[in-house]
Amino acid sequence: MAEKTDQNVAKVDRPLTTAKLNWVYWFMNEWVHLNMNVYWREIIIQGADVVPNDTGAILVPNHWNMALDVGSMMMACPRKVHFWTKNEMFKGPPIVGKFMRAMGCVPVDRTGNKANNNALFTATIETLEKGGVMIVFIEGTSIHQPYLLEPKQGAAWAALQTASKSVDSTKLAPIIPVGITYTPDKMTWRNRVVIRYGQPIHLAPYLKEFEAEQKEAVRRLTADTRAGLEKLVIQAPNWDTFEWVSKVRPIITGYKDAWKDLEVFNGIVKALQRKDDVTSQTARRVADEYFADLKRAALKDEDIELYAFKGARLDLVALFLRLITQAAILLLAVIFWLPGFVMHAPIRVAVTQIAKREKSGESKAQISVFSSQIIVPFTYTCWFYTLRFLFDTNSWGATATYWIFLISLGVFYLRVEDFRRVKWETVTQLVRLLVSVSRGAEGLRGFVEQRGSVREVMKRAIKGAEGDSMPVFSTAGTPGSPNSPGGAGARKE
Repeated sequence: MAEKTDQNVAKVDRPLTTAKLNWVYWFMNEWVHLNMNVYWREIIIQGADVVPNDTGAILVPNHWNMALDVGSMMMACPRKVHFWTKNEMFKGPPIVGKFMRAMGCVPVDRTGNKANNNALFTATIETLEKGGVMIVFIEGTSIHQPYLLEPKQGAAWAALQTASKSVDSTKLAPIIPVGITYTPDKMTWRNRVVIRYGQPIHLAPYLKEFEAEQKEAVRRLTADTRAGLEKLVIQAPNWDTFEWVSKVRPIITGYKDAWKDLEVFNGIVKALQRKDDVTSQTARRVADEYFADLKRAALKDEDIELYAFKGARLDLVALFLRLITQAAILLLAVIFWLPGFVMHAPIRVAVTQIAKREKSGESKAQISVFSSQIIVPFTYTCWFYTLRFLFDTNSWGATATYWIFLISLGVFYLRVEDFRRVKWETVTQLVRLLVSVSRGAEGLRGFVEQRGSVREVMKRAIKGAEGDSMPVFSTAGTPGSPNSPGGAGARKE
């Protein structure tokens, strides 16, 4: 299962839209937790203690994926949550609408129907007044691009309308920005998700202006909300730039802590936008030359980082002995990993083939999660009947034993798969270094110096861009834009 870091323990409250069907929310919440723990290797939640226990709140996350973002927020919020949800999700048999409302969802009419939107704000205000937590994806839609869309004003309108009607100014529902980051990406099984809570934006300073000029107060609150959200997410004009900056960032932060960083990543992006700045352009050129030299030498930057720290102890003999040790550990891990792999191979093949049919990166991850809801139970059931056939026993005790064995093997497989991946990366890294050292350590020492030069010039470029605000990326950063260091084009799915 995924490792989870949660910094807050708060009281549990009921979804306020349909308390009679609270068991639906409870069941689905547990199901979501299970799926998120299987999909992600690690779930990091930072700053959740800012969510108030005694008042309502509006959480405004970024929206990189329709399904995964919802699951991530259900896991990350210490209280039960309600969602603004596009009204298309409520269409179909009556049970669909009942289910969506039982899950705390409030329909949003994106066609601009005034009556429907009045109902939306009425339900939102009622929920906040009762102390509920509402989640509003401020961009209005999910997007498979590495930047924030221009925010919608709905969250600010709902917050200020609720606050203006409150009789207790000490219990106004704040707006809380939440940044969701998938590292390195959302499409790959057993990656990491980081959910960062920002500082609450309290509404008292906006109320007086809201009484006099509503639109201006809403505009200012929306702008402040976006500014708070920008501090919690990484942004780039397109995927080429995103991937390039992701390669450069560890040179400054180190690989161990790279996933924790936001400031350096966004600093590099801002530096790259300074087209006329000599330092920024020099940093780009020096980094490109460094990575090109590494590619020719069949090395990776993480190899150079390891050699920089332990180069004096990494002679041929030491590398060979370390390689033998790590290879033996990997072999042992593979032996324990193999039964679980064989058991889950049909699942992985089927889910991969289904996801491949999706051209949109937005859909790949959620299709993988949704399709596994059918494929996993079906595969486990097939294995259960296989065990019954092989051992020719149908007693209740045998049935319980088979299911306990299968579930335990599934949980163990997740753990050993993560360990196997780490050891595989370690062994391949040692092989690359062993080959390079056998050719002479001078080349590696040259790469260490070159890496240091990249770090220093990139730090100067970041420092020079410190006063710059993060650009608003839109059509200029969509696929096909020439704004990236690697050239035009979108991420290849």
